[in-house]
Order: sequence, then C-alpha cells, then structure tokens
Amino acid sequence: LLPLVCGCGERQAVDASREAFDAIARDAASLYITMHPLRSSRLGLEGADSLLFTFSPGEIEGAMTEVDRLMDAIASLPADDLDQGRVDESILLSDWMKGERFVFTQSRTCLDNPLLYCWMIEEALFSLPARPWPSADGERRAWAARIGRLPLLVENASSFLEKPGIIHLEETARRLEELSGRLPGLARMAGRRYGAPVPELEAAASAIERYRNTVDGFLETGKHNRLI
Repeated sequence: LLPLVCGCGERQAVDASREAFDAIARDAASLYITMHPLRSSRLGLEGADSLLFTFSPGEIEGAMTEVDRLMDAIASLPADDLDQGRVDESILLSDWMKGERFVFTQSRTCLDNPLLYCWMIEEALFSLPARPWPSADGERRAWAARIGRLPLLVENASSFLEKPGIIHLEETARRLEELSGRLPGLARMAGRRYGAPVPELEAAASAIERYRNTVDGFLETGKHNRLI
C-alpha cells in the first residue's frame, strides 16, 4: 500500500508542476502580445489588434517585472517533473525573456534606432485596414485604439534617441516623408473598409509630422554618429 501511496503522491506532484508550467506559458504568451502587439496581430493572436507598446517608463517597468516573475517561476519548477516538450518550451521562453531584459536594461542600443519606431508607426497604421479579408466585428474600434496611441509612441521614441546612426536617420526621414504622402490614401481605404472616418487618424498624422521634425533636427544639427 505504501508504494502505491507514494506513487500517487509523485504523480500528483508531477501533474502540479506541469499545470504550473502551462500557466506560466499562458502568461508568457500574454506578455509577448503586450510587448509585441504588431507582430502578434500578424500572427492572428487574439486581443492584439487594439494594442500598441509605446515604450513608456511604466510599460517597460511593468514588462520587466513580469519577465522577472515568470523567469523565477520557471526556475522554481523541478525539471524532472516536466516532459521533454515542456522542457524545450521552458528553454525557449527563458531565452526570449533574457533577450527582452538585455535590450531594456543593459543594451538599449536598438532603442536608439529611429527606424524601429518608423516601422511601428507604419505597421500600426496599415496592417489592419489593409487586410485582404472582410473587417471583423470590433476591428474599427481596435484600429482606432491602436493608432490613438501613436502620439505617445512618438513622444517616447523621441526621448530615446540620443545619437542614432546617420544611415538610420536618413532612411527614417525618407520613409516618413513617403508615409506622410500615403496618409490620404489610407484615410480613403479605412473609409471604404469601416464605412466611417476614424478621427484618431488626424492625431496620428500630426504625430508623424512631429517625428519627422525630430529626425530632421538630428540631421541638421549633426547630432548623430557615423556608424550603422
């Protein structure tokens, strides 16, 4: 009887560890959507379409706190209780979160690249209304919520730029000028898709103009480096 009881106890412990890891994996997926909503929309992940990570201090602090919590939770699980698939997933999640922590707390080099924010602006504006399938319920509201956060993204992006590479600045200036010229067409596209104007688009256009001025200021004053 004793071996049977012990075996049941071990089985329960293993099941508990696996359930705990599955909960961690779900929380990690939610964190990924929060930090990378634009890519998440491309992947079709539910709940991402209305989100935009703006690199505000509060967002970064919250994300790093969650990274630490999840990494500690993974480290606390007995590896022997996990099957090989979960072990592989735990390594993947840990490596991803270590990379996020390195970018935001140690390197920060990529945050000084204006092209990063230029891509985010363009993706936020065009990815939903340019979808090749009919608009889903709530898509217009989600898109309005996302582009409504673009002014905050631009404000935070400008604060991160210290001495970006001239190649990045020149390409960003070119793409922002091109993007500004595409905005009237975007408004028409959105009108056809959603059947109504989206007022947030006007504020987004103003934010793009402010970002152009910021980038042009770096080029005019020579406040940049010669490296890529």
